[in-house]
Amino acid sequence: KLFGLDKIYLSKTITVVEGPIDSFFLENCIAMAGSDGIPNKYKTCSGICFDNEPRNNDIVSKMRKYLEEGFRTVIWPDSIKEKDINDMILAKHDVEKIIAENVYSGMNGVLKLNMWKR
Repeated sequence: KLFGLDKIYLSKTITVVEGPIDSFFLENCIAMAGSDGIPNKYKTCSGICFDNEPRNNDIVSKMRKYLEEGFRTVIWPDSIKEKDINDMILAKHDVEKIIAENVYSGMNGVLKLNMWKR
């Protein structure tokens, strides 16, 4: 159920987003497209990028799960108010740069997640 696998380069960092439409806005990006799992073979070459919903318990739980499993996960800065990547693009944010600067993993990620969630 991963959308866009035919358009990525495994030699580059892969961004994994929730929805197929968001995947069109980012370079080397795939979408989970309703699946709750990313194969472990993508663990070392990817960053998981959920929507910016710090009050959504399901999103926060999934982010925690991926961080605890060793996946790199994007935790949006407080300056970003938009929920979806396409909304961030419309608001003229440099989403690629924001993602690159806000990827966390392991216990550092869990600590950051606890500060981010509401």
